Amino acid sequence: MIWRGLFVLAVALCAVAGPALAERERIRDYRSEITVHADGSVTVVETITVVANGDKLKRGIYRDFPTDYEDTHGNRVRVGFQVVDVQRDGAPEPYFTERKDNGVRVYIGSRDVTLRPDHYTYTLAYRTDRQIGFFDDFDELYFNAIGHGWEFAIERAQAVVHLPGGADVLSTTAFTGREGSTGQAYTTSPGANGGTKFSITRPLGAREGMTIVVAWPKGYVAAPNAGDKAGFLLRDNAGLLAGLIGLIVIGAYYLFVWNKVGRDPQTGTIVPLFEPPEGLSPAAMRCIMGMGCDKKAFTAAIVNMAVKGYLTIDEDDDEFTLKRNHSDKAALSPGERKIADKLFTTATTIKLHHTNHRRIQGAIEAFKDYLRAEFTKIHFRLNRGYFIPGVVVSIVALIAVALGSPDPHGAIFMTVWLSAGTGGCTVLVVSAALSWRRGEFIKGAGLSLFSIPFIGGEFVGLGLFVEAASLESGMLLVAIVLVNALFYYLLKAPTFTGRQMMDRIEGFKLYLGVAEKDRLEAFHPPETTPELFEKYLPFALALDVENQWGARFESVLAQAGHHRQYQPGWYSGRRWHDCGIGDLGSSLGGSFSNAISSASKALGSSSGGGSGGFSGGGGGGGW
Repeated sequence: MIWRGLFVLAVALCAVAGPALAERERIRDYRSEITVHADGSVTVVETITVVANGDKLKRGIYRDFPTDYEDTHGNRVRVGFQVVDVQRDGAPEPYFTERKDNGVRVYIGSRDVTLRPDHYTYTLAYRTDRQIGFFDDFDELYFNAIGHGWEFAIERAQAVVHLPGGADVLSTTAFTGREGSTGQAYTTSPGANGGTKFSITRPLGAREGMTIVVAWPKGYVAAPNAGDKAGFLLRDNAGLLAGLIGLIVIGAYYLFVWNKVGRDPQTGTIVPLFEPPEGLSPAAMRCIMGMGCDKKAFTAAIVNMAVKGYLTIDEDDDEFTLKRNHSDKAALSPGERKIADKLFTTATTIKLHHTNHRRIQGAIEAFKDYLRAEFTKIHFRLNRGYFIPGVVVSIVALIAVALGSPDPHGAIFMTVWLSAGTGGCTVLVVSAALSWRRGEFIKGAGLSLFSIPFIGGEFVGLGLFVEAASLESGMLLVAIVLVNALFYYLLKAPTFTGRQMMDRIEGFKLYLGVAEKDRLEAFHPPETTPELFEKYLPFALALDVENQWGARFESVLAQAGHHRQYQPGWYSGRRWHDCGIGDLGSSLGGSFSNAISSASKALGSSSGGGSGGFSGGGGGGGW
């Protein structure tokens, strides 16, 4: 019984201590034979001798080979990788491959075969490409010959490089240790069969490797031409290719549609007209000329209602109040009646303040709805339906670009962020440009300064998109946005009737906008009187020539000695007394228009808005 108990105890102790006493798993020898070919491809034969004890090395080894990199612009680069031969101890060995996030994993061995503890020598031969760096004075192989991803220590390692056509070696260097290390525990010597051999001078721990660098004269390896590089770029970046195809499709589609429905009829002869086309209100003129309605059309309508005597505009410390004088709307245009019905439903006065934003916004919307219904299709066509397919293709193309980027989540987020911000930024920039064009220098300067941080935000967002995707992807995004913005404008087109009306409006604008009286004398214009100034001021506002119109009457009234005596009955405020008639049009087109815009919003609301050479590497382990 005692002997039996001792025997059982001995067996148990052996079972526990066996793995500890067994030889630890490691790589005893790692030899990498690297042959550079004249066509730029590289063949690598790795001979790896391992010690297996059944811990991690159960069925065989696996080898990870990175194939996906980023070039200096952030584009994805995918090098070729093809297994040529796999052996164990000189005999063919089963293997299979599996795609990983940034490369390929080769499993050597069989799922159905378990290795007994022993020493095994594996041979893996594979072919890769795009590993050569092409520079002005030399070509170079920068190759992670012993990858940093091995989970085993490596006792001995060497790498032998063979160059094509007997090319001389210009220089060599190597780095040993963990990834990013600049250790140089290696020696170089001629290889047994030619070439240059790199050998480590100390064992490598787990996750340590060796990167070699060999340079030789140009002319021995064919460098890729511009066509090859473009092909590589599109092959490696499927999203970029899809985006480029999308841009071409979008451009071709918009050109076809523009040629079909977006071409403007030919402009006729423009002659000065001294009265507006019959039946057109100031707002209607602006709507026809701009093929759309904006806040200034509403401003012109309010001023026209005042000039007709329906209401009075009172200004006090840059605050405006509209007072209805009577309820008779017979003199008003149909669109102006829509405004009156909304503004003065419960009171005869309304202050242009955000507390009244519901009434003011309701009046603006009712007014715009009328203008759209009255003049769209008859005088112009927006052709927005044709715009939808282009937007859909653009969205699909941008999603494809983002999904194909190295950081798809970041690229998609920045695409959405830029899409939202660009709209608001565009509104600010366009508003600033229009203010400068109309001579509203203070307003233009203010909007320009206000736009700067938003424009800066757009560049920051674009930079973040480029970081998540690539420089080429960022250029593609900008191109797609610009093409859509361009054709959003170009697809609008006047009808033949609309073009004729535009010609007449241009003739009237010519009369309103010429400040020098002498230029129109040959056409016998009407006498410049204060009544004429008031009558046509709303039209000058609508056609963006209020400053020129005011300047003409400023000089006329000054010469007649009536500069300070004249006072419009429909407007009262300090601006008139301080600056006079010349500044009234500018004030109504600037501060008054802005007051209407601000008052139409609730408090707090706003409008927002390679040259080559990659590095092999990878690693491996047991399975």
